[in-house]
Amino acid sequence: MRLLGWILVAASIVLLGRDAMRWIEGRGFGPAPLGQVWFDVDRFSLNLVQAVVERYVASWLWQDVVAPLLLMPAWAVPAVAGAALLAAARVAAGRRLSSRGP
Repeated sequence: MRLLGWILVAASIVLLGRDAMRWIEGRGFGPAPLGQVWFDVDRFSLNLVQAVVERYVASWLWQDVVAPLLLMPAWAVPAVAGAALLAAARVAAGRRLSSRGP
């Protein structure tokens, strides 16, 4: 869990660097939304995931959960998820240590 957390934090730093590079190149500063980055990387998989979620899981899940996430800055989503995983791993490690006793 800790490794995945660090990978997500690293991904968020890379995505923030991508936004900074666009600013340095003179294209203006504006964080790219996660959906745009995913579309740029692989538009087929974005469409496939949308179809699968809407048809086989729950259509409300795409509209109420996934779509708002795709509108958020691309760097923010993995940063929050990574921080949450790192915090959960820390809590779990603390519980393991305290359950061992003296």
